[in-house]
Amino acid sequence: MILFFNFIILICFCFSSNKIVAVVGGDIILESDLEEQISFFIEKDSVPPKDLRENVLDYLIEQKVLVYFAKKDTTLVVDNSQIEAAVLERISLFKNQLGSVEALEKYFGLSFSDIKDLLYKEGENMFLSDQFRKKLSSQVSVSSEEVRLFYEEYKDSFPLTPLRFSYSCFDVPILPSKKTEKALLGVLDNVLQKILSGEAVFESFYSEFSGGDLGFFKRGDFIKEFEEAAFSLQEGGVVGPVKTSLGFHIIRLNKRVGEKISASHILFSLSSKEEDERFSLEYITKMRAACFSSPGLLDSLVLLKKTPLSGIFNLIPKELVPKEVLVEIASLSEGGVSEIKKSSFSSFFFIKLYKRQLPSSPSLYEHWGYIESFALEKKFISFYKDWYNANVNKVYIKKY
Repeated sequence: MILFFNFIILICFCFSSNKIVAVVGGDIILESDLEEQISFFIEKDSVPPKDLRENVLDYLIEQKVLVYFAKKDTTLVVDNSQIEAAVLERISLFKNQLGSVEALEKYFGLSFSDIKDLLYKEGENMFLSDQFRKKLSSQVSVSSEEVRLFYEEYKDSFPLTPLRFSYSCFDVPILPSKKTEKALLGVLDNVLQKILSGEAVFESFYSEFSGGDLGFFKRGDFIKEFEEAAFSLQEGGVVGPVKTSLGFHIIRLNKRVGEKISASHILFSLSSKEEDERFSLEYITKMRAACFSSPGLLDSLVLLKKTPLSGIFNLIPKELVPKEVLVEIASLSEGGVSEIKKSSFSSFFFIKLYKRQLPSSPSLYEHWGYIESFALEKKFISFYKDWYNANVNKVYIKKY
């Protein structure tokens, strides 16, 4: 599941003039939520239907109703690590857009901790809603006879099967070498010694490197390795290097109030150099050449790689193939191997195309799973509609 938090929605949450348009249980729906969903719909359909506003509001209320029942379902387990990872990714995006954590706090008029709590609540609601819908869908199944009857009734209306591909992709990330890391640590140590000796003040390095004042935060608000180092310090204490997924940090504890601390940091981002890129390119070039002399080697190599693009893929619909991979597939014949390309994930990759299955009218037995999924979806829509109508009146709902 992918958790997505819209930047505009977050902004609107932070302005008190944003009026309430509906209350569902203990939750509210704001004007900004409604306008954002309407804008999204209009972008997809240039001719909006009548009663669009009312229909979109009903949709948002429906999502809140799902969350209401999901929170009452004790069998649902929230994956905190997944939500936390998505929240940190969103915060990182917002920070990059605005320049720093301080700018983020100033823009929204909220502390870093409050922004994170807001995002976490929204993420948790989305996660619970998704899990509850999946639980409802697990109560629905279709028999073989139902699939056959569904096919006979709708066989002339089925869309063509999607264009599918079977291929292997070998992907080699461009990673900083030990030499690159050592050079960066040398720079960090020089900065640290200047701070500890009093030759330079902590804040003077903000313009040269990333970082700044993080304000107050509690355990669980930030990256684990960073927190462990920061919470171990005395007020005024400085420590470094501390390695996290962002790079290396020098951390200073400014103040401790109860269970919260205020800290500042200087971030030394660990990025690959030109020589690191050259090393990765040389390696994948050798592997590609070896795959021509040993046909089974490619799949063996792919199984050892856990990267965004690597894998052995069997009849994957065109829509699910990464765009940069799809570009290479378009020019290949079955059995062909692409040239080496650089990906948006900071890696080099090449692919081998095994099969290209063209769109066709689905037949019952050859595309049983494809047809079964449509039959199951139709049955679930009917089941869900009945469930919702039977339960919506159990929730307090008021429109304004």
